[in-house]
Amino acid sequence: MLITGASSGVGTAAIQVVRRAGAVPVVTTRTGAKRRRLLDLGAEHVIVSEDEDAVKETRRVTGGRGVDIVLTRSAAPASPRSVTRSPPTAPWSATAGSTSSPSCRPGSGRSPSTGTRTS
Repeated sequence: MLITGASSGVGTAAIQVVRRAGAVPVVTTRTGAKRRRLLDLGAEHVIVSEDEDAVKETRRVTGGRGVDIVLTRSAAPASPRSVTRSPPTAPWSATAGSTSSPSCRPGSGRSPSTGTRTS
């Protein structure tokens, strides 16, 4: 499972829930200063988005397979489709947090989870 913005309250809770469920939490954070804390909380892999390409690193740490689930916040740096596994597995993503960005408001034609065009 990929958790973006893992240093947030939702992110840190998600790491622990994912670990408890027996899954492997791969997480992103903006700065390297947060890496140790996220590893201590149970993250298996920490991707520092200001230094690393989240899509490439997710693919690398999963052996090219990608992840089954992406928990993201609005306007996350990695598109869920770019890091999830290919069919026949049906990966999905969930958005946590605010979706009030002007580019993601109802009627904008953009997905709240990725900010990408939906129409």
